[in-house]
Amino acid sequence: MADSNIGVTPGTGALVDTRTNPGGEHREVVVVGDPTTDSVAKVGTGGEQWASITSPAMSPFGVFARITPFAALRVTGEPTTLFWDVFDSATIDTTKWGTGGTVLPNVTGGAMSIAPGTTLSAWSSLYSQPAFGANGTGYNAFASVVTLESAAVAGNNQYRFWGQGTGSGGGYNTPTSDGVGFEVDGNGVLSCVAFIGGVKYVINSTSASQISSSVPGAGGSGTAVPAGASVSNLGSLLTWQGGSHRFGMHVRADSVFWYIEGQDKPVAIANYLMPNTQTLPVKVLAFNNSSGTVSNALTFLLNSVAIADTTAGNGTISDASYPWRKAQVGKSGGLSVRGASIPGTSNSFGATVTGTVGPLDVSEAGNITITAKNQTLGSPWTGTPVLVFEQSDDNTNWAPMPVQRMDTGSVASTQILPAGTNLLEFVFNAPLQGINYVRVRVTTGTTANGITVSLNPGGGYFMPFVSLAPPSRTPVSYFMALPVQASATDTLLSLTGYRGGAAVAATTTPAVVPAGKTFRVTGFNLGYIATITGGYAIARLRHNPSGVVAIGSPVARVIMAGSVAATSANATGFSATAPFDGLEFPAGSGIGVSLVGMSAVTPSAVGYGFVELVGYEY
Repeated sequence: MADSNIGVTPGTGALVDTRTNPGGEHREVVVVGDPTTDSVAKVGTGGEQWASITSPAMSPFGVFARITPFAALRVTGEPTTLFWDVFDSATIDTTKWGTGGTVLPNVTGGAMSIAPGTTLSAWSSLYSQPAFGANGTGYNAFASVVTLESAAVAGNNQYRFWGQGTGSGGGYNTPTSDGVGFEVDGNGVLSCVAFIGGVKYVINSTSASQISSSVPGAGGSGTAVPAGASVSNLGSLLTWQGGSHRFGMHVRADSVFWYIEGQDKPVAIANYLMPNTQTLPVKVLAFNNSSGTVSNALTFLLNSVAIADTTAGNGTISDASYPWRKAQVGKSGGLSVRGASIPGTSNSFGATVTGTVGPLDVSEAGNITITAKNQTLGSPWTGTPVLVFEQSDDNTNWAPMPVQRMDTGSVASTQILPAGTNLLEFVFNAPLQGINYVRVRVTTGTTANGITVSLNPGGGYFMPFVSLAPPSRTPVSYFMALPVQASATDTLLSLTGYRGGAAVAATTTPAVVPAGKTFRVTGFNLGYIATITGGYAIARLRHNPSGVVAIGSPVARVIMAGSVAATSANATGFSATAPFDGLEFPAGSGIGVSLVGMSAVTPSAVGYGFVELVGYEY
């Protein structure tokens, strides 16, 4: 400061502060300060002038802008909105909101009405589907416009809460186990509150007595905050906010700020008052007392609400309408093109036990991988369990879902597994375009030891591989032990033969295609030995799509051998082959051959016929 002065002649000879520089010159000392107080600006030891940025509202509380140790001014940009609703629609957006209570919330006049009426113990709840927590060093910003009755109603017997909190329901005076927000209790008292493990702490209120005894100078007798926490109402009680008003909060793990009508000055502050759960949905609740009379003069409208993130962090790809839905990047830097990862599900089945895994919502997945492995390591299952894979668009009606078994390449919606092997699992893949739900049914259990089946959705699309090697084939041949005379009646022939090297006993119903297999016929041959002149035989390949073949079963192919000409009997042989590029019959089909004799166009006993049928199952 000045170390000398000079006299001035005007007036009464007032003095002017001066300072003598090292060269001997006297310089006037000018001080920057408040003209009505002794407060002056500070100057550092190096001659630098100190300056502080604050606001008139917060200066008395020592709140100033900060300079970091690396000489940067700390500033915050506008927060990024993650969630909002202004309730323009006449219906509730169920992607954003869930509802509960004896009287559900409803949209009326561009606002959400949370009004359980006057019935005792009635309640109404609105809560957001996503939950929100502070992102790093930034704050979770809660903003709302709420309309209350014009004047507080004492003894109204209805509790109201709005802010962020756990759970879809609540109770009278207990809206949430963990949360922060604003409340109006059953006596018409407006408060800023925090809940930790079901315990309520009042930080500011229209009633001084309800404020926590930990708030300096408030004179409250409410529950003291836990050790290590500090709270303040900044020296002022709340006033009733009748009509429509802005209510907001900045929430972070270490601090909470409550605001009413603007953010220039908070109405309450809490430090280290941390709920047990810090990622919380938006919650609005009204709950009537179980006794007394509930006032019918109350108003509780949520005109608008929003959640924002104050951090200016890394940019993300998000949904335009529901910005809390963000794209994810894998651990190797790959972008998941189908959005957020989808949790899978699994179930274990003991020996002989059947059941279902799922249903699983896969509407946002691109593929699914299903695994089947031993329930207990070192205890492989025995038997041949059967898995049935199904898909649905509505979780009610179900259809088969073909999957590809990755060790064999086979594609089917029903997969029969061999006995289990230690440290070996079976893997099935399938694409999911247009599929909303998936389930797997274990229709045949293991004989001994258990099996665990897991459903694991993925983001990308699965393209089944095509094996260039032909599938495993089982040779099949059916034929007659001896020729038989073709009679005037179409009759099933008794056929014998071999299937995969195993003899087939002579029978008129030689084949039903096994489950999981297809029978491909590659040859159908008829030989005929004449015993009369002018005779021939007709052989018909018949199949029953769902069981044992019969004489009336559908005809798949017909061949003839013989001649209507006047050829000599007992000396002439004929043969015929049905030309085709394979004829396939699905699992469960019954196969057989019938034979009838013909004289010109009239069924008749004629010569002898011999039939051969060859092909393979795969």
